[in-house]
Amino acid sequence: RRRAAVFLLDIPTGRILRVPGPPPAVPPRPPPAGGGDFDPDAGAVSCGAPTLSPDGRTVVFTAWPHRPVGPFAAPIASRPGLIYCVNRPCSLWATVLPAAGDDDTKKGANPPTCLTPALTSALSPRFAPDGASLVFLSHEAAARSGVHCATAALLCLPWKGDGPDGPPEVVVPVVTTPAAGGPTTTTTTPPPLPPSSSISPTPPTVLAGPFPGLYLTSLPDRPWLDAAGRRLALTSQWGATSEVVVVDLATRAVAPASDRAAFPGAWTFLA
Repeated sequence: RRRAAVFLLDIPTGRILRVPGPPPAVPPRPPPAGGGDFDPDAGAVSCGAPTLSPDGRTVVFTAWPHRPVGPFAAPIASRPGLIYCVNRPCSLWATVLPAAGDDDTKKGANPPTCLTPALTSALSPRFAPDGASLVFLSHEAAARSGVHCATAALLCLPWKGDGPDGPPEVVVPVVTTPAAGGPTTTTTTPPPLPPSSSISPTPPTVLAGPFPGLYLTSLPDRPWLDAAGRRLALTSQWGATSEVVVVDLATRAVAPASDRAAFPGAWTFLA
């Protein structure tokens, strides 16, 4: 399979330019002289899921090494998928785009910079509307252990100009044990049916109470609920159903947003 890369389309000119990617995860190795085992994926990196800063000057993308490297390579020996295998190690990179009219993104463009060197997993970047922050998901627990679909964390990276303005901050941490007193969903009782109705009454819907943590593969394309980038919404598994969850970046508050009294089924945030 080919290595995925990020490309930039200049709509006024119709040019399609390749955005420089990160260096190989490990130094490339020549084929063995005796024809022994050779891994063509060793050191290869695929890039994707790009997002542009609001000013259009910087592109942030996710890089997935084809073979796990580093201290957490042991739990995952093969090449997992990119979409549903959230236990695959990955990182976020940023490239400052060239000035308008440049024919080649390699001319005048800074080399890509890793935004998450201390994390084993970082993906799904989303800039706030005002460009002052970049939120993203981290499946650190899954990448470190190899466990599929472990609890995710939501992080926020302060942003200024063309790059980060500090280290990532944890907004919603990994939840190991749902805590009492946190955000909860409730038991809902449907409205009574008319006495002449032939429809069987619907029993109350009992939903899991304490917040179990975030369970999702990516953030919505446009998750923001305000222009200041203070609150965002996402869809996460909550007990036996899906729930629209609202996160306040300033207070770190997490709360369900669905109206269970009106519709006790699964809820999904569309944006």
